[in-house]
Amino acid sequence: MTIRFDDLPLLRVPLTRIDWNNTACLLRFGREPSQRLVESLRRTGMRTPPLLAKGESGLFIVCGFERLRIWRELGHEEVAARIAPPEAPAQDLLSAAIEENQDARGLNLIEQAIALEKWTALHDEVKTGHSEENGLKPALRTRDGLKPALRTRDGLKPALRTRNGLKPALRTKDELLSLLGYKPGPAIIERLRAFRQLSTAAQTALARGTLPEGAAATLREFSAEEQDHLVPIMLALRFTAGMCRDFSREFLETCRREKIAVAALLRELGLDRTRNDTPQQIALLRRSALEALHRRRFPILSRLERDFATRQAALGLGDEIQLRPPKDFEGDQYHLDVRVSNFAQLDRAVRALAERLDKRRDEIERLFDVTWEP
Repeated sequence: MTIRFDDLPLLRVPLTRIDWNNTACLLRFGREPSQRLVESLRRTGMRTPPLLAKGESGLFIVCGFERLRIWRELGHEEVAARIAPPEAPAQDLLSAAIEENQDARGLNLIEQAIALEKWTALHDEVKTGHSEENGLKPALRTRDGLKPALRTRDGLKPALRTRNGLKPALRTKDELLSLLGYKPGPAIIERLRAFRQLSTAAQTALARGTLPEGAAATLREFSAEEQDHLVPIMLALRFTAGMCRDFSREFLETCRREKIAVAALLRELGLDRTRNDTPQQIALLRRSALEALHRRRFPILSRLERDFATRQAALGLGDEIQLRPPKDFEGDQYHLDVRVSNFAQLDRAVRALAERLDKRRDEIERLFDVTWEP
């Protein structure tokens, strides 16, 4: 018989029967408390009944963690809830939690990674009959001589038989990815797992969307303590995704090359504390910080850039005509940018360039002589 959790009867459950420490199906991470949900529960009550299941220390929450937390804070002592039958497979319970959260608000990146962790743990333990945490099979008997009930790390009892009485086929990670809205494949699994290697501060920022996903790859190269130094600065300076990537990469390379601690380099760059500056001040600080780090990471390249900019500015061509050197001054292809919005500006720019070529040819030729020589 197929179990449909929505068809289960509503039962009045005292909140004291709930084991609030059992987080087997908890996925919520990095979210601010919802005042809107508080007002809704206060005004209209619990319109979506939570789903509970029987655990080792009482009932545990499958769906409705946040609703029940607020419900208790509002002073209620019991709740109308559905209770899953004991034979419900652990992965079915976790699936119910994933689906409800996906439908209600969507899972952020860290919540998706947590879902993968929990799903993998259940899959491995049902498959092997032991936890992969220590690689040991459980003793067949307890100290009391009794055969232990098979339990997973999260305290869920895996069903030995399915609803039709047959041994269950192991549910794969591809099923989870489909639940999360992804096309199955190993790349997305590795991507989600990598997020959980970040520090709590970095994961929280990533979950809230304040830290671009592209910064995660480089941040993983830092220790958790180092990430906790860097992330507040990156958030305070409001880096774009590209800035986050460049800043973290150059910061890492500078720390490793100079054998300097993250906190020390931040102090030397004047970034050792978060600020409450105006948007204009933040923009200036962000630009100066990126430029200072770039100069420190690439001292010779920075000198070449300064020399080239100084020589070009001396020609007095303004912003309408700019000569761009090869990337990192490697190669021999220069580009001439002409920025005009009408014919008069174009005519003026061309005449100015022709005049410089006629009277200041030597200075223009020197632009092509910027070299890597110290």
